[in-house]
Order: sequence, then structure tokens, then C-alpha cells
Amino acid sequence: MTYKARLALAGVYDMNINQFHVKTALINCDLKEDIFMEQPERFINDNAALVYKCSSQCWNEKFVQFIKLFDFKHLYSDNCMFCAQVDRQEGFVSVSVDDGLILSKSTIAINKIIEEFNIHFENVVDDPSYLVGLDIWRDCEPKQLFTCQLCS
Repeated sequence: MTYKARLALAGVYDMNINQFHVKTALINCDLKEDIFMEQPERFINDNAALVYKCSSQCWNEKFVQFIKLFDFKHLYSDNCMFCAQVDRQEGFVSVSVDDGLILSKSTIAINKIIEEFNIHFENVVDDPSYLVGLDIWRDCEPKQLFTCQLCS
């Protein structure tokens, strides 16, 4: 499910939206591989992409373990989207590497999710106005949500 579809879900069901960015996501996990801070002598192949892939995979595993502690479940249609009952309201958490969205009709539910995130991770949480190349703005009274993606 794309971010546009997730935002459409929030717009249709009049959900509150918060955006989060985990500052230290890729250094917050326990890597099983050896990481060299300096390239060894006579080493020609650059493995930076492999290290990034391994660390993002480890971060994803750590995030899934964390989110499941609070009874969040994967959606069958999307492994990056989680759902749970929080404060008697459905709450959704959508994650893409170290960025994500928190969606719920209840601001109390969103605040509880953010509180747990802040205990375990260093986060920046904000109302979404720009996400993965999308400008986002909302007019809550007529329940409208707009996105714009400009190519530069």
C-alpha cells in the first residue's frame, strides 16, 4: 500500500494523522554482521549498500518486535502497516525504513502510541506537511485531504 493510499484511508475515515521519523533507527539495531569503520587494505568492492540493507533489515526486525508488544498486527495486504485497538479506537502505524505515519480517529490513541515510541526510540513527531516527496495539507471541516507531488 502506498503512502497515497494510506493518506486516502485517513481522509475517507476522517482519521488524525501524525508523522514520525526515528532519528537513530539504523544504529538502534543489533547487527549480526561485522561492520568495518575503515575499509580494510586491498579491499576493492564497496559494500556500503550491503551494510545499509543489513542495518535496515535489522531495524525492521527490531521495530516489528517492538510494535507487536502492544498487540499491533501486520495487515495481510501490507507488511509495513500495523493495526491495533488503542483506547477503544483502531490505530494504524505505517512504517517505511525510519519514517512512518500514525493514523487514528482518537488523538488519545495517537498520543499513547507516540508516548511508547518516545520511550524506546529517539523520534521526531509532527503533523505531516511533507512526506516522501508529497506535500500534504488538510481541511478538516469538510473532511478533505490534499496531496501534491511536483517533479523538479
